[in-house]
Amino acid sequence: MSKDLEYIWDEKRDDVLFYGNAYDLEELHSVLNNCHDVLRKSKSGREMVMETWLSIDFSIRQFLLSGFDLSRFCDEDFDLKYMLLPNTFSALLRLFQRTIKYNSKFCDETDQLSTEDTGSFKASIALWKYVKEKHGELFEKIIEVQKEYNVYKHPELKDLEYPIIKPASIFLEPGKLERKRPLEKMNQGWRCTACKFDESWFKKAEQLSYARNEAAHSVDAAKIGTRFGLSQPNMLEKIRGKCLEILNVLLAVKTDA
Repeated sequence: MSKDLEYIWDEKRDDVLFYGNAYDLEELHSVLNNCHDVLRKSKSGREMVMETWLSIDFSIRQFLLSGFDLSRFCDEDFDLKYMLLPNTFSALLRLFQRTIKYNSKFCDETDQLSTEDTGSFKASIALWKYVKEKHGELFEKIIEVQKEYNVYKHPELKDLEYPIIKPASIFLEPGKLERKRPLEKMNQGWRCTACKFDESWFKKAEQLSYARNEAAHSVDAAKIGTRFGLSQPNMLEKIRGKCLEILNVLLAVKTDA
């Protein structure tokens, strides 16, 4: 990591809102470094709030895209951060929060779905295709053994004709054939990072959203500052301090505040 990258984030923090490759890291660093420069130099409360909001918005979008493993499909002409994810910041926050909640049910001890009751041989479609084309007898034998095992576990299925090997697993209950979508989860590294963002994190992000909504329609620092619960005097400097605080708390960016 370069010296600049070591500077922008607090190396003592483990809650950096990032999961991605070196290109993603450089891109995020550029956005946050620019935001930090604006907050140190700007004479406009509106500019400071908008820049901080844009940085949080960008960080969440990049983090979600990496979690869904969609970053690899993007370039400057095809950016799913803005084409696919919600347009509004409030909707983006809801998606982020729900994604974290959904993935929280996958603990390390239950990461692997059991196939004991279904007798499923799990492999990629490419592998099944290769076995079928290159080792046809083995392929047919796998199907035969799988059928045999399922009938052994569920005798009521003896006379039921159905294909065994599918891209998705088949889950069986006594007296019932039901195909369910296998549950998937984000990469474990992504989940370990995402679980650090709790209710207090989202409340502070929502506070920024309120201030941003005011800043989108007004240049009056006093009106914008009230959205943060700030009051005169020195409203401009108080907004600067608040934005630096948000950048530090939400994104673990080192600040002078």
